[in-house]
Amino acid sequence: MINKNIKGTSALRQKNRIQIIDYIRKNAPVTRIDIFNGTNISRPTITRIVKQLVEEKIVQESGMVETHAGRKPIYLKLRKSALCCMGMNIYRNNIRASIIDLDKNILISKKVSINNVKTAKEFLETILDMIHSLIDESKISIKHVIGIGIGSSGVVDYDKGILHNFNPHLNIRNIPLKAFLEKELNIQTFVDNNPNTRALGEYWYGYGRGYKDIAYIVCGEGIGSGIIVDGNILRGKNNITGEFGHMTVAVNGRECNCGRYGCVEAYCSTEGIEKILNEKISEVDTSPIKDFIKGNRSKLNYSMICEFYNEDRYCKEVLDQATTILSIGLSNLMGILNPEIIVLSGELFDNDFMFDQVIDKTKQEVFTDLIGDIKFKKREQMDYVYEIGAAALVYKAYFKNV
Repeated sequence: MINKNIKGTSALRQKNRIQIIDYIRKNAPVTRIDIFNGTNISRPTITRIVKQLVEEKIVQESGMVETHAGRKPIYLKLRKSALCCMGMNIYRNNIRASIIDLDKNILISKKVSINNVKTAKEFLETILDMIHSLIDESKISIKHVIGIGIGSSGVVDYDKGILHNFNPHLNIRNIPLKAFLEKELNIQTFVDNNPNTRALGEYWYGYGRGYKDIAYIVCGEGIGSGIIVDGNILRGKNNITGEFGHMTVAVNGRECNCGRYGCVEAYCSTEGIEKILNEKISEVDTSPIKDFIKGNRSKLNYSMICEFYNEDRYCKEVLDQATTILSIGLSNLMGILNPEIIVLSGELFDNDFMFDQVIDKTKQEVFTDLIGDIKFKKREQMDYVYEIGAAALVYKAYFKNV
């Protein structure tokens, strides 16, 4: 696990240890001589650390290198799942978590509902039970779990690991998740908002591999974004950079859940689209979708609105408005940040025609052809790159200084 409090000689030993692990991870199979030639670490130190890693079952020796004379060096490689971490995503209604090895392989995954969670204590206990269950079922020693990375919806204090408001429909506030898990498990924990961890997942393992500047936009019940600039998450002074959903696109426009007016989210979130359509059909006697739901407004949802796009003029108006406003927001973002690639995700893009409309309109909105070559990709909602992205918080910290 990551020990953030070591200093002096112990810190140097820890750095050498991580550097050796990282070299083996990237270049295996390797010999001790390879490590010496590829790092600035002395031979005695390499011998001592490799011996420890073999004894701890993190590194394994595997065969010998053929040489013309003398002793035959032994190959070294990391044991499968010798070092791993946990990636977790907290949604409004459920939690998904996976244990992931250094090669980004998902070893085991689990999903639990939090629909019945009413208090912060129940919430924390649910997460702790989930972690213990994953570790027990995986049969991985907790000593080999180097950290826990967590992405959460809502407002997150990244430095302190506090969830200020992960679900606006629950009266659960200011949950000290990082402090709680580090105390209970003695494993360093990183907590960030979901769009940031997802952007990191794209950068390390997804569509963003090979790019340095990435924008990740998620459009569902709410709208959020994670921004990668020069390979790092763009955080800003208070870690609230990337509030794309609350970019103003209509002066004196519709009221948003944040209390302001004219935000992208008020028009383009699935919740916003449902509200606007409800208002429209309440003012008319009949329409295909209104006749279909027979006055039961609870049946009306975003997926149904998309199905009636070609049959109901009001559905078409609302969805066309959403794609137009979202494209305005995206073109503004492109003009300010000029990312190399934009990844769009969330329920809004479950229908390909919404994705295609947004891309076409965005390209029409950009003010110069110089940013017209920005690439767009769609990420499926339930892709496990989300959990891998949360895990990347750990690996990024673990290998930070090597």
